[in-house]
Amino acid sequence: MEISQHTITVTEKGDVKLTGACVPRKASFPIDGEAKAGNFVYLPHDVFNDELYITSGDVYGFGLLMYELMYDRLAFDSKRSYRIRDFVRDLNPKAIMGLDQDSGGLPAPVVRLVQMCVKKLNSERSTISNVLNKLQVVDDDLSKVPVGQ
Repeated sequence: MEISQHTITVTEKGDVKLTGACVPRKASFPIDGEAKAGNFVYLPHDVFNDELYITSGDVYGFGLLMYELMYDRLAFDSKRSYRIRDFVRDLNPKAIMGLDQDSGGLPAPVVRLVQMCVKKLNSERSTISNVLNKLQVVDDDLSKVPVGQ
């Protein structure tokens, strides 16, 4: 399942829920790689390399969603105008988003959670179970972060 405005529901209480379901699949891209990266930036690196979009892709998407909510800016904003092939070649989420030097005033456990979700390689990315466990641990830290920080 990709995380997008069509797969996220926010209740009146502010609870966020993922909706919809899908099966692992390959993404389709413009054939020539000359198209702008645009919203393709939300896909994990392995999907660009013709691998299936699987659960680890959801972890990646969740990390990008957390980044955008916590830092109040778009992930890879400066790279969206790149050609797809250049974006894929240069992809280094932690460096591009400044996660190794800019905590944005966020608690360290929250920054580490985002970092473990947006690893470039599927084999390095956290599992969904581990993310859920870490979310329980950082729950207190998250509740102290002002919305839109």
